[in-house]
Amino acid sequence: MNKVTIPDGYHPRLTLYETQAAISLIKRVFQDSLAQALNLKRVSAPLFVDPATGLNDD
Repeated sequence: MNKVTIPDGYHPRLTLYETQAAISLIKRVFQDSLAQALNLKRVSAPLFVDPATGLNDD
């Protein structure tokens, strides 16, 4: 199931870098749209962990 088949004569419309940038943009737009629709805010660390516990230490 890991076999990739590329048709003869196929030419991608985007370069590898452009494809990576497009995927990143789609991901970001999807996350932002979903968060807005569900009234969510992204946080990088849990808000409910007391800093004194040391669980969020880098």
